[in-house]
Amino acid sequence: MFYRELGPGPSDRAVREGLAYRNWKSGAYGSEGGQYDKLARAIEIDCAAALRSCSWGRGQIMGFDHKMVGFDSVDAMVSAFMASEAAQIEAIVRFAAANKLDGTLRAVDRMTRSMPNDWRSFAKGYNGGGYEKNGSTPSCPSASTGGETSPTRRGPLSRYRPPP
Repeated sequence: MFYRELGPGPSDRAVREGLAYRNWKSGAYGSEGGQYDKLARAIEIDCAAALRSCSWGRGQIMGFDHKMVGFDSVDAMVSAFMASEAAQIEAIVRFAAANKLDGTLRAVDRMTRSMPNDWRSFAKGYNGGGYEKNGSTPSCPSASTGGETSPTRRGPLSRYRPPP
């Protein structure tokens, strides 16, 4: 995504530094633990493009979808997500509604936890058609007890401050 968000010129530097790829490939991102350092390096090249290229919060909303979920800028979305889990949850709801997934979500809500395969239609709409191939197979009924995905003020991102 960073390559696409940068456009010609700066994308060449990002490719050289291993931060962007002309063609996405599975496994290109590396370990999860190194992502904040990569983000900090990408911010040095182009802050807005770096933030638009990442997924944020519990719902993993892409930065380039900030307007879809009700924010005027990617900076505003990232700041809100860092300050409040409630803002992250609201963005998930807005994303689902904007993509006409709210009916699917209501249908899933009426199902029991013994029917996890019924989440697939929601997951396909939320994550895109390649969600299974790319390792995004849903486990939505128990997602609330899953791992930490919220941005926090730790590591290199703690130095990020949105523009005034």
